[in-house]
Amino acid sequence: MNSGAPKIDPEADVSNFYLDVRNERLLCGEEEVLLRPKAFALLQHMARNPGHLLTKDELLGAVWPDVVVGEEVLKGCIRELRQALGDHPKSPRFIQTHPRRGYRLIGSLQLTDGTQASPAPVPHFQSHPATVFGRRGEMQTLEDCLERALRGERQIAFVVGENGIGKTALVDTFLEKAAQDSEILIAYGQCQELFGKGEAYMPVLEALERVGREAGTERLIPLLNRHAPTWLVQMSSLIDDQSQEALLRRVARATPGRMLREIAMALEALTTEIPLVLVLEDLHWSDYSTVDFISSLARRREAARLLLIGTYRPMSLKIQGHPLKAVHQSLRVHRQCVDLDLSGLDRRDLEEYLGLRLGDRASFDNLVDLFFRLTAGNPLFLSTMLDDLLERGQLVERAGAWQLDQDSEEIEIADSLQQMIQEKLETLSEKDQRLLEAASVAGMEFSAAVIASVIGEGVTEVEMRLSGLADRGQFLRGGGQRTGGEQAARYAFSHALHQNVLYQRLTVARRVQLHRKIGEALEATYEDRPEEVTAALATHFERGRTHRKAVEYHVLAAQKAIRRSAYREAVHHLNRGLDFMKLLPDNDECRRQELALQGALGSALVATRGYGVEEVGQSYLRACEVARGLGRPPGELQALWGLALFRVTRAEFSEAGRQGEDCLQRAGAEADQGLEVLGHYILGMVAHYTGTPAEARRHLELALDLRSELAERGDELEEAHVHCRSLLGLVLWVLGRADEALERCDEAVKMARRINHPMSRACARHHRGMVHYFRHEADATRRDAEALLKISSEYNLPLWAAWGNLLRGWARSTRDPLGSVPQLFQALASWRATGARTLVPTYLAVIASAFARSGDTKMGLSTIDEALDLVREFGERSNEAELLRLKGKLLQHDQPEQAEACLRKALAIARRQHGLSWVLWVSMSLSRLLLRRGEVSEARELLSRACDQFDDDHGAPDLQVAQSFLQQITATEARHQLLGAPPN
Repeated sequence: MNSGAPKIDPEADVSNFYLDVRNERLLCGEEEVLLRPKAFALLQHMARNPGHLLTKDELLGAVWPDVVVGEEVLKGCIRELRQALGDHPKSPRFIQTHPRRGYRLIGSLQLTDGTQASPAPVPHFQSHPATVFGRRGEMQTLEDCLERALRGERQIAFVVGENGIGKTALVDTFLEKAAQDSEILIAYGQCQELFGKGEAYMPVLEALERVGREAGTERLIPLLNRHAPTWLVQMSSLIDDQSQEALLRRVARATPGRMLREIAMALEALTTEIPLVLVLEDLHWSDYSTVDFISSLARRREAARLLLIGTYRPMSLKIQGHPLKAVHQSLRVHRQCVDLDLSGLDRRDLEEYLGLRLGDRASFDNLVDLFFRLTAGNPLFLSTMLDDLLERGQLVERAGAWQLDQDSEEIEIADSLQQMIQEKLETLSEKDQRLLEAASVAGMEFSAAVIASVIGEGVTEVEMRLSGLADRGQFLRGGGQRTGGEQAARYAFSHALHQNVLYQRLTVARRVQLHRKIGEALEATYEDRPEEVTAALATHFERGRTHRKAVEYHVLAAQKAIRRSAYREAVHHLNRGLDFMKLLPDNDECRRQELALQGALGSALVATRGYGVEEVGQSYLRACEVARGLGRPPGELQALWGLALFRVTRAEFSEAGRQGEDCLQRAGAEADQGLEVLGHYILGMVAHYTGTPAEARRHLELALDLRSELAERGDELEEAHVHCRSLLGLVLWVLGRADEALERCDEAVKMARRINHPMSRACARHHRGMVHYFRHEADATRRDAEALLKISSEYNLPLWAAWGNLLRGWARSTRDPLGSVPQLFQALASWRATGARTLVPTYLAVIASAFARSGDTKMGLSTIDEALDLVREFGERSNEAELLRLKGKLLQHDQPEQAEACLRKALAIARRQHGLSWVLWVSMSLSRLLLRRGEVSEARELLSRACDQFDDDHGAPDLQVAQSFLQQITATEARHQLLGAPPN
């Protein structure tokens, strides 16, 4: 605006303003107010549409038809007009802001051609007035939250209530006030009932993309590029293809933990520049990753000028078992959120509302009980009912009193909100009803272009009809900006109930037809970028009974979720895809697709729940069955690998052994070295857990030798390399080669770090931590445990998190035996929760040793007996000798004879297994018992035999301890002989 323009008195008579269209001037009386051309064009367009809510897209298209500009430009023009008109957003006389929607001209502007641009009458409350009435306390709570957020205290607020109670209206009214402060950024994301649960982070990404388009890319894109590249890469509408490709390479193997950390840091950086109000609506339809986002954001302690508002229906959460309920309760307990539980209006609020709508209390006193009884104070029901009665002329004013019209033959008042919405729909033309029905199938928010394609009409005509319905407040409101490849305006239902009633009145056949047509229209619109709407396409083709396309897009949606490390959403899509595979022909193409689906499902389930759950075994077993009929299809090796790990984790050693032998037989017949590597690895695992470490070493070293040959040919099998080398480290320790064991584990950790495969990194850290544990190196064990827990947290790997907690608990037990027990039991419970049976005896041995250190012999013995029962039940004998050794150690004071029997049995088992380290451990414990009884010579001979089995110092550090103890025994024996006393 020209700095020399006269300053307009804010109290100037609004009727004194008019537009000189010919000369493009704004006049206030005789004074001219200079405006830039685009600002004048904007005001002129609004003056020609007085009283109508004009969406941001509509205004941008009218004023900048041939130029792509951001909403920041539009906001700048609005600010210029307000300054010119002496208007203020907090008390507007001309331009009213509707957050997320657009602007409305509410003042009076005359045009020089003689046309009066007077706005249509605007009711005191524009849409469902009662929904924002009687909420003074809740409004004050939100304003208090905003005030604290502006001070840098991040705020999370949940607005909770059932259908029609006024959640959205309350939030919109609050946002309208917040938007009056131009320094506050408002972002809005909407969860979708049809497909929202399968689209990871959908409302958050939608909100950020809107901010990016509204606030301009110059602020948000550099910030996201610096702090949250894993998020920016998902926002194709904000970056070009070249930038996206570069980002994809940069964020390969993104993790849930990384994504959550990045977005938290990005929002904290953003809010140092400008406060942010982030609204996520209808969270009862949200994906699980969005719930993780809310939880993570709420628990951070860093300063942030951020207010996050989430709305949801509590009954919907309860019915679905949605995780938001548990997260909300946890945040509430820790006072990390604010709750606004909305209920119906009370009688006083209802009376006050009727007073604003109808006049003095005396004029409607006879109707208060009726309205309260019929609506139970539900704001949407109340306002809809009142509007309906007034529109039909059934509520009339006579002699200063409102009454139901007694001249009507019959006064019908709907007994439910749904019925009333249905009746209001019947007042529309048949054409508009069909239009809205098609829109209801598209979802809460939809593109006019898509609906036009579905009903076979022109986009311009459909836009005009939708705009008319929105302007009249009939079921619709203006939606957000165009997204992706859409070339028309977007609209949204003003309430989910409107969409639901329209959808439910469709016949099944009509729904199927519309879903299919919407899927086809979306597919054509996003032909070059189908990944942007994969979840929507999958859902529409699923409900449109186009099964092949439903499977195709569920697969794409699962792949998209996996790229975001959103494994729960991936599992949802993969399961749906498999459901529809059953409806497709049984041919090789479909079998290959099923193999890919089953393999991906197994991997996603492992990531979220562990190897031991039944569903993992079922998925991998089915994948292997399908692969058998296809020769050697891609994906079979991964399925066999997954099935083997499932069986070993479940302690199904016989089945796993047969699978390993089968792999070796097939490898010989088919000359397939990949199968040979897998076969040796499986048999190596089985041999280790069943107590034949020498056999395990042979198979694992053969697998590693073959892997080297394959690497030279380019077939890397990197994951197999890490797992084989890691397990070989444990096996070598059992065989008495403690230093070499640590070397193999170090190599595995380096290899896993290089290939950056999450499960491999976790596996390598776990096995090295176990070797450190067996070497009694508490600090090193703790370091590996912490690294393992970090990986588990970042990649959401419950299987390995349990082991991390176990190792950390053992390290703590060396300093605080009793205090470590609860942590160890919790780790055991977590391990068992993954369906695992293998290694439970090892867990119990660690817990028993903690009890032994604390002096609780009874609990120690009980724990050992439980472990030995499992050894007998499942045949896992890798640490059977250690369990019996611990039992003997616990019995040595009270029941020395039983203690000796346990120790001698342990020694026999260790020798039979050729487990030199176990032999050494047991021999030391038994020699101490013998020494206390004065049987010095036998103690010396026993320990000397154990030490002599080792070459050089391969058993270090245990060998060094044993040798030192042997020297003490030898000195004691020599002393006895010197004194002439018998050694025994």
